Amino acid sequence: MAKNSKSVTWEKDGGFTLVLPFKPTPASRPRVTKWGAYYGKTYKAYRELADKAIPVSRQPVLTGTLRATVEFVCYKPKTTKRQCPLGDIDNHVKAVLDAITGKKPNFKMYWVDDDQITELTALKRWPHPGEEPHTRIRIEPI
Repeated sequence: MAKNSKSVTWEKDGGFTLVLPFKPTPASRPRVTKWGAYYGKTYKAYRELADKAIPVSRQPVLTGTLRATVEFVCYKPKTTKRQCPLGDIDNHVKAVLDAITGKKPNFKMYWVDDDQITELTALKRWPHPGEEPHTRIRIEPI
């Protein structure tokens, strides 16, 4: 899917919508040992999936301030008493923004850095009947 540009839709306003068609995973806290820092297996697997799913941008890099709207449709267990999915929403957002920003040498170049985002709306929810878990990200210039 890495070469499939259909996961990204560029809008007339200069922004874009990106859909990651797999289960959202919040960023985990890095574990620090005397040999260095590392992330847990689940988050590492998510980052690898995201890196493959997010194509390199073919558009000019977005500059200036940006608005982000992110919707996480999370897997729902067969039995749960919870009203909403697990995971802090700020950790979900961190995971997806870090994945889009990327790091050397795999920069995707959608923006200079995610610190350009000055407005953020985030939502996590269970899927509607027939809907699969995914993440939908809308980025637009302000």
